[in-house]
Amino acid sequence: MLVKDRKRVALQWTEASMKMHTESVRQTLFGALSTADKKSAFRFDLTTQKLLPPLLAATSYDNSVRDLANAGSELFNQLFLRNGSARDLLKEVWETAGQTMQFVRNDPDYAFPWTLIYDYPIPKASDDSPLLVCNGQSQSGAACSCGDNPPGYCVRGFWGVRHIVEQLCKARQHLDGKPGKIATAPTVPTVCVIPFVTDPFVDGLISKIRGLNQDHQIHNPLPKMFPDSTRDIGSRPALVVFVGHMEEEVTNYGLRRPRLLHAGKPVLTLADIVSEIRKYGEWDTPRSLILLMACGSAASRVDTGTSLAAALLQLGAVGILGAECTVFTGMASRVAADVTRWLFQGSTMGDAMRKTVANLAAEGCPLGLAFTYLGSADAVLPK
Repeated sequence: MLVKDRKRVALQWTEASMKMHTESVRQTLFGALSTADKKSAFRFDLTTQKLLPPLLAATSYDNSVRDLANAGSELFNQLFLRNGSARDLLKEVWETAGQTMQFVRNDPDYAFPWTLIYDYPIPKASDDSPLLVCNGQSQSGAACSCGDNPPGYCVRGFWGVRHIVEQLCKARQHLDGKPGKIATAPTVPTVCVIPFVTDPFVDGLISKIRGLNQDHQIHNPLPKMFPDSTRDIGSRPALVVFVGHMEEEVTNYGLRRPRLLHAGKPVLTLADIVSEIRKYGEWDTPRSLILLMACGSAASRVDTGTSLAAALLQLGAVGILGAECTVFTGMASRVAADVTRWLFQGSTMGDAMRKTVANLAAEGCPLGLAFTYLGSADAVLPK
């Protein structure tokens, strides 16, 4: 269901169509972010985390945007043709910017890459030369002047760049009148960073978070300490940042079981979260906001079991940020650092995510579109 300005429209998709389009876009997304030998197409400076020039011209920003926009445009066309009752609302979305678009999932694992939908018309090229690509900003840093009908491709055509996309789950929404109420930690660590890998980019991320604001304390426990470190309401961190590797174990009966790994061994599984809920119950307010920076951590599918992101929502997290596809440590660390910086400056989670995606695109990297946020867009860090 799409909700905008109190207008509600039920969106119609078959399970088979949803699976097909979602997997196709995720493959295009990974292809746009990686080289032919499956290495990161976008490199970052270890110290500053600023974007470095691409290794190959074939992995340029323009090519990545064209590929993603073509895939996102196909998603929009299917959405438009399948949902006649939503066309007036979709027209409003196309003609505006900075809106909050709320999608309500009947099942937390009925995922769809809403942020990657591209609704600007793509003009036909007049010759064999590719259409130009606009990064969405003018030289002054303001929004570009392309409008909603650009002469080529413009990154503002992506919903995740132009709007705040809020995805709520009916199964566990925590809409108790305090949608932005998350953990307050005045005398204990405000931020909990749990690295599941040893990597220079992760070390840089921890240093950056430490330097953002001395008023926000940071805790860096061992991976095995979650969820123990979040159990006590009095010391539950407002923000929990995981950075590491995730894999899916396929059982003999075909069910995919996601798990986070540390030194090659599983340290956070669905069974761990079930055990936590059975022994100690679900979190009540205040609740933590979780950045799950691992490969495919938000890539749930309609034909598989519960995802790790959905399980953490069931535990009681106010929201989860995860990846739609395989991502690289430099990418994950940069996105986590930028989102955290905006949160420390008082942004809501929805706006922090929108600004992170838009600024990276303007800098020359569309990787922010690889990340999806599930939960309340109004969530903020306590002051």
